[in-house]
Amino acid sequence: MTKRCLRCGAARVAQGHHVLGRGADGNYVSPEILAALCSPDCHQVGIHQLLAKAGIDGPLEPTPGVLVGRIGCFLGWLAWPHHGELVVPDLIEVPGSLLVEIADVLARISRELLTRDHVAR
Repeated sequence: MTKRCLRCGAARVAQGHHVLGRGADGNYVSPEILAALCSPDCHQVGIHQLLAKAGIDGPLEPTPGVLVGRIGCFLGWLAWPHHGELVVPDLIEVPGSLLVEIADVLARISRELLTRDHVAR
C-alpha cells in the first residue's frame, strides 16, 4: 500500500511531519510521532507556514502550551478546506496509530497540568 499525504491524498509523500516539532535543543520532541505529508506543498508551504504564523514553529521549549498549540494547528489544518475549496472535507483518513500517539501526549500534558493545579492549591 502506497503512503499518501494525509492532507491532499497525493502519493508523493517525501517525508513525515514531526507533529510535536523540535525542542529548544533542536532535537525532535517525539520523533516517532510522524504524519505522512507531501513535500513541499503540504509540508513546508502548508503546516510549517501555519505554525510560523502561530509563533510555534522552529526549536522551542516543549511546554504544554507549545505542544498543545502544535497539535491543535496540525489537526485543524488537516480539516481546513484545501487549495481554494470552500468547504471542509467530510472525511479525513488518519492512521489510528497517529491518533493514539497524539492522544497519549495530550493525556500526559493533562496529567502534568492537573498535578501543577493540585500542587498550587
